[in-house]
Amino acid sequence: MGTHSHHLTLEDRCDLARLHADGRSLRQIAATLDRPPSTVAREMKRNRSHTQGY
Repeated sequence: MGTHSHHLTLEDRCDLARLHADGRSLRQIAATLDRPPSTVAREMKRNRSHTQGY
């Protein structure tokens, strides 16, 4: 995984939203972003909304 921290950048969040909208799985998104699936899952849970977001 390299030197990534467990925090996502704005670019990562934009990519996550795009990949999620394209129907990618959590594990596929994590692999694309080179992040642990738990980091992606936490981000999606933390920022989901009924009207917008992931």
